[in-house]
Amino acid sequence: MRLLLGTLTVLVLASGCADDQTSGSAADPVRTAAEPEVVVLLSATAAGGRAGAAPTRLREPGDVAALVADLRGPLVGEVRRAVEGTDVPQGSELVGGVVAVGCEPAEDVAVEGAGEGLRLEAVPAAATGRECLAPVTTVALVLVDEPTDR
Repeated sequence: MRLLLGTLTVLVLASGCADDQTSGSAADPVRTAAEPEVVVLLSATAAGGRAGAAPTRLREPGDVAALVADLRGPLVGEVRRAVEGTDVPQGSELVGGVVAVGCEPAEDVAVEGAGEGLRLEAVPAAATGRECLAPVTTVALVLVDEPTDR
């Protein structure tokens, strides 16, 4: 009997916690104004690209082609699949860019600015001391708040 009451108490308490969460269906997720969310960092050796360019707003299929235009090898397909597999919540948009080309892949990405001034800055990984035989390209995909001037 104690086990049954304990189980019921846990269920009641757990269901009460859900009342404070925002609602929205899985098909139409809703994000409130929040910190940008790094969806994925994809890295590959000798994949080309140039870091430092303005991020690409990934609104249409042609935008993905622009993002991967300077990339080569398997990273191109990985970026395309990651973009296609990302659910973009209402009020958000997906942006992407090459954030690092160097001896080590980026460990994280910092998002600075907004709108046309949006920048993605690599947070470099700790140096491993390994010999750098070929550069590693890191592409970041990030969810940011959709600009209000559209």
